[in-house]
Amino acid sequence: AGSTLNSQVEMQKAGPERYVMLPQAGQDYIPVGDYYLAVVSEGVNPTNGVIGTGTSSGSLTSVGPLTVNNLGAASATGITQAVNLEGGQLKAYQFTVPVGTASLEVRLDNSVGSPSMALVADTRPPNPYGSDNSNYGYDGGSNIQYYHNTILTLANPAAGIYSLIVRGGRSAGLYPNGSANLVIIANAPIPLDFDAGIATVTNQSAGAWRYFQLAVPAGVLGWDVRLTGLSGPMPAMVVRRDSLPNDTATTGWPPYGAPSYLTAWPSGSQWAGDPGSSADWTGWGYDIGAPTYSQPLPRLLMGMGRPLEPGTYYVGVYNSSTTTPISYTIDSRGIGAGLTYPVADLVYAGGSTTITSLVPREAKYFKVTIPANTPSWEVTLAPTTGEMELLVRRGTVPDFAAAANGDAGSTLNSQVEMQKAGPE
Repeated sequence: AGSTLNSQVEMQKAGPERYVMLPQAGQDYIPVGDYYLAVVSEGVNPTNGVIGTGTSSGSLTSVGPLTVNNLGAASATGITQAVNLEGGQLKAYQFTVPVGTASLEVRLDNSVGSPSMALVADTRPPNPYGSDNSNYGYDGGSNIQYYHNTILTLANPAAGIYSLIVRGGRSAGLYPNGSANLVIIANAPIPLDFDAGIATVTNQSAGAWRYFQLAVPAGVLGWDVRLTGLSGPMPAMVVRRDSLPNDTATTGWPPYGAPSYLTAWPSGSQWAGDPGSSADWTGWGYDIGAPTYSQPLPRLLMGMGRPLEPGTYYVGVYNSSTTTPISYTIDSRGIGAGLTYPVADLVYAGGSTTITSLVPREAKYFKVTIPANTPSWEVTLAPTTGEMELLVRRGTVPDFAAAANGDAGSTLNSQVEMQKAGPE
């Protein structure tokens, strides 16, 4: 109704009607002028395209400005605000995100009816359309940045004032009354030791992220990070340098570059771990077969210089379920001298070692130094129990990108995988 293009609006649903005019995007005030309202009778019990019978009565109120509730500053302890809504009603809130906030989580807990929310980093309230894909009962609003009906997670949010609309949304064509607890939390990443770093998370909400921060020191040969002990649906795990992961994809690398083949990890680039058959070297897609079909959990392994570098890294774990919480343990393990996975020296000519009780999907690491002017090199692996595979890489430890058609002597893809039944 505030638009010059289409300067009227209709509110028609079962029960009470509501309307809120918000400033158009980029504006602080609604347009000045005379606005005319019409109240039209639909009779009693209109249904199936047939107007109702008898007369209609009610009251019309011009309430004035929409109340904006200031909730203060987001913090680790959280803000909780009870929200009660009539069908189609909007309630507006503002809060402040402090400088240095790593992650912002906004949730609607214990929802009844069909409440939804729209959020914008602005002093002006957002257009609430995206919160339930309905444009009943409002005009205007700042351009939407974020919307959902249960949870919003913002990695690395800008400091400042945020405006939020919670709406009594539509469900199955109706606008039921609703309620929820609005929860706003400024989350900090959980510190994690690089080697033997373990943190257990219980009941991570559906749609929520949890973040972990660690420092990769100089002098190590590699890093192995994985999830274990999962209860609930399969999550995503992403590692990003210097910043919190902002989605679940591998992004930010040079064009046509796979992380494993690159010699540096650019700041802001992220690498996603894969579950199932891509979770490690073996290609075996299940830990347990029929009828359970349990897949291995996300895991990443990387050698120093391919592309791992000393520095600060953040691991993000995302629960992509829309309904079910998850619990799990994150496990960070270093590769190198004095770490969880030491690297043993093996003499080039005649060096031999015995490997015992190696757990499936686990590795032991060795280093062979090839002297100058060496014409060739042969390595054998003879299992005495079970099956093993052999991987070779020049310059750093092998990772999950090793392939049978690789070339350990190449500078482009300097690793190769040997995997067949019996000796390698």
